[in-house]
Amino acid sequence: MKVLHLNSYDLRGGSETVFNVTRENSYVEENLSAFIPRNNGNNKSAVDFISWDKYGGIKGAVNYIYSGENYRKLKLFLSGRKIDIIHFHDIYSALSPSVFKALKETKIASGVKIIQTVHDYHLICPNACLFDYSSNRICEKCIGKKIKMDIVWNNCDRRGFAYSF
Repeated sequence: MKVLHLNSYDLRGGSETVFNVTRENSYVEENLSAFIPRNNGNNKSAVDFISWDKYGGIKGAVNYIYSGENYRKLKLFLSGRKIDIIHFHDIYSALSPSVFKALKETKIASGVKIIQTVHDYHLICPNACLFDYSSNRICEKCIGKKIKMDIVWNNCDRRGFAYSF
């Protein structure tokens, strides 16, 4: 069995710890990992991803929302490779949601099984924490909504309006 473990980074916080423990304890035929290295190259990623913050400014903001480069890199890596399971963790901002498109297209083409481990509230809250920092209280306004724009209108992000937007 061949497994690809996918995460934003190799070192940083909680999801990275679970990512590392999971990939280190997966006893399979081929155990691949893809992430943005944070430890000066001690860990090798199977895919040479870039982070949105590499660019800054408008280009960084665009890559935060959709990184065509990360999409292409993941698609190229997955094409022609027989992976049985893709296990992804925290990939929302650093890799951008573009990788979801690559995963979906790969699943349709090859039937690969995809597993997600959730470490925060990103799926239901664009702020990832169900908290409105501008009013200093728990916020559930985006739960159940397809388009979650309350973060912009309410300036929920702790870093201010530009990040909320």
